Formats: sequence, C-alpha cells, structure tokens
Amino acid sequence: MKRSIRQQVSDVLKFGVALGVYCAVMYLLHAGCPIQRLTGISCPGCGMTRAYVACLQLDFALAFHYHPLFWLPPIGVLWYVLKYKMPRKVYEAGIVVAIFLFVIVYAYRITRPSAFLIVNPKQGIIGRIVLGAKAMLF
Repeated sequence: MKRSIRQQVSDVLKFGVALGVYCAVMYLLHAGCPIQRLTGISCPGCGMTRAYVACLQLDFALAFHYHPLFWLPPIGVLWYVLKYKMPRKVYEAGIVVAIFLFVIVYAYRITRPSAFLIVNPKQGIIGRIVLGAKAMLF
C-alpha cells in the first residue's frame, strides 16, 4: 500500500525527534554507545552523535573525523521520503550502496581503533559475564 508523502514525512519526523532525544540524552549523560557497552566493540555508527555535534558547531572536518559517513543518514531520510517517486530498482540500489559504504567504512575503522572506537570484547557486559562464568566453572 502506497503511503502519501505527508504520512512518510510525519513518520520520519517522529522517528527523528525520538532518535534526537535519545542521542541527546546519551550524549549529555556520557553514556556512550549501548552496543559498545554490551559487546565491547564499537558499532558501525559509533561517532555519529559526536559528528552531528561537530556539525552543529560548523566544524565539518571534525565531524568527518568522528564518522566519515555522517552525511549519509540525512540523504537516507530523503531517499525514504522519495521512495515512491523513483523506480524500485533505483531505490533498492541506493540502499545497497549505503549498506556497502557502511560495511567498508566500518571494516576500515575497526581495524584501526582510535580513542573513540573500541575493540575489546572483554570490556563489554557480555564478555564480563562469559569471563565470570568461565572463572566459576574452572
């Protein structure tokens, strides 16, 4: 069922506001990435919140440093809103390209950890539980 552009924009705005509030709360509480906290490994989006804060301060070089694909989610929102105005193959190709870009950038960044990109499974909640259970068994 096709949805009107007004309905899609409304959905995107609601999601954007909820996501913005969530990111602001996480940023203000210095809570960090929930995926990284759970697994000990930074997620593909790690650095996005800091990148957007840098954008708000008009420091685009720093934003690019935090996450080189910070510009892609706003384009993704526009892509979603225009979903029914373009051929299905073009829409799907755009999604594939975006996923490919995230995978490539994540693979590159995860092999070169930095101060804000962490790869330490023992530091995550799951890793600590596994290590604790292992210690109790042996």
